[in-house]
Parts: sequence; C-alpha cells; structure tokens
Amino acid sequence: VGLATNGTVRSARRLLANGRVWVDGGPCSDDLALVGAENKVSVLCRDSNGRVLELDAPHPHQFYLKFFKPRGIVVSHRRQELSPRPIISELYPRGTEAVLHPCGRLDRDSEGLILLSSDGMFSWCATWPEVHFQKEYMVVTNCARDCAPPGDDILSRLRAGVDIGGGDVVRADAADVVEFDGRFARLRLVVTSGKFHMVRRMLR
Repeated sequence: VGLATNGTVRSARRLLANGRVWVDGGPCSDDLALVGAENKVSVLCRDSNGRVLELDAPHPHQFYLKFFKPRGIVVSHRRQELSPRPIISELYPRGTEAVLHPCGRLDRDSEGLILLSSDGMFSWCATWPEVHFQKEYMVVTNCARDCAPPGDDILSRLRAGVDIGGGDVVRADAADVVEFDGRFARLRLVVTSGKFHMVRRMLR
C-alpha cells in the first residue's frame, strides 16, 4: 500500500482503517492480514478532479538490511520540528524510505547494528518479547570509584533480574566482563527485552 501511494506505514494504516484498501475485490481493514502474490491488492483514491481511482498495489521485494547506526543519529522517521539532529530514515538507500523500518531502537548516544526491513512479520518476530530474540550489547562503564571491574555479585544480579523502575524487572541471558583497563570496564550483555534505555537503567 505504501508503494502504491508513495506513503508511509502510518498513512497506509489510515487507508486501511478508512476502508480504502481492497483485497481480491473486497474491503480489508486488518493491517495484519497476510497477502501473497496470488492476491490482488488495490487502493481507492481520488484524482485532482475528484474521480475515484483504483491503484494496484505492487507486491514488493522484501528488504533485509544490516545498518551500523553511528552516535548522534535518532532512530525515527520523523524529524522533530526545528531539531538539527539527523534521523535514521535520512540515511536509507534511495527509494526505500517508504517501506523500510528499524527492527528495534538504539538511543541517540549509542552506536551499533540495527536491522532494517520492509517485512512486517520479520520485524514483529525480532522485537516481540515473547519471541525471545537475543540482542547483544557491549557496554562501557566507569569503575573509578572501586578501581575494579564489576564482580560476580553484580553479574549474578544482572542475570537474575534487575528492577529498572516502573514495575519492570529485566534480566540478562548473559553478563560478562570482557575488558578492564583500571578505570573503565567493557561488559557484554545479552538480553531479550526491549525497554526504554533498558541497558543504561540496568547498570545505573
């Protein structure tokens, strides 16, 4: 639908909710409905003269991309008004802006791998907590106060579960010290949850 109308996922959902998307000759309002190459998907819209047009929605090739997000990039498709901060969709390959979306998020001050896809089911599987899709983080923490890396007691607490506030208790499937230089420790955390600023809140 996004390809047919040159719109976004959000605008496509509005078209569905308004009964303007048809599948095999009948209206469809379910944005989770599965369609294949054998189904005819069309969008009803009006031209500049007010006439109703029926646009055929193409069956797109699905995209699955690995993207290294640098620090300073906001994982969003909408730039905040008057904000100079670049957003991730401005770095997408040309022609994919309307169909690609990030599978998860990294905050503005973090860097690392993000998966991008046009496949909604793949994105759902990669981000839905019940699927237990593992995500690995390398975290640098300041240990100047103790002059020692996090000990087994702290690593055990991370694996057992940490209350990060708001009624959320999250745990790491793995928590290990990878490197320590006398002041900063590099930790490897593997998690399946995806709460807001979760890793920072776990180590706070």
